[in-house]
Amino acid sequence: MPDALRLIRTALWAVVAAGAAAAQDCTPRLDVTAIDPAGLRVTYTAPCAPYAAVTVTHGPLVFGEETGRGGDLRLDLPALPGGGTLTVARDGTESRTPLPAPAGPVPDIAAVIWPDAPPPDFPGARVAESGQGPALRRLGFPGEAPQVDLLPAGSAYLDLPVTAATCGQDIAARIVSAGRTRDLRLALPPCDGPMGALRIPLTR
Repeated sequence: MPDALRLIRTALWAVVAAGAAAAQDCTPRLDVTAIDPAGLRVTYTAPCAPYAAVTVTHGPLVFGEETGRGGDLRLDLPALPGGGTLTVARDGTESRTPLPAPAGPVPDIAAVIWPDAPPPDFPGARVAESGQGPALRRLGFPGEAPQVDLLPAGSAYLDLPVTAATCGQDIAARIVSAGRTRDLRLALPPCDGPMGALRIPLTR
């Protein structure tokens, strides 16, 4: 009889567990709210997709991210001129929401989108504002592609080192500036030439 009771309890527990799993709502949810001074707070939840790779599209900016243990993702992004929509895509499924009006004036930005590999593939590469500092901010989960480097609009440059490790390599990126997007494809100078740095204007 004890064995029979144990079997009954096990069967009942299996039924309860199955019912709980079936009752869980796996529908992704996406919410965007305006934050000061000109930013957006993005909250994405996919309860059945922990540690899942997702792609975030915010206007011309596209970057890869990853959900957390509970399938959640929280980002603070800059508002972009012109508003529009924000999309989070996972496994062919898209969650899309219109963007709220920003809480303050929206400054223009410059950005470099690395579609295949982030700058660490080119040691020393950096985005510099007026050639003096590093990127204002990087968007994208480490190791996920694409990634985005953001800067304030103005005199901004992409500095690419020409060294024995990088000379002759091909570079592909997409530059966003003043509301326009352009592709950047170039080969660094050959290895039999002088070493140094190649400075690319991001605004022109």
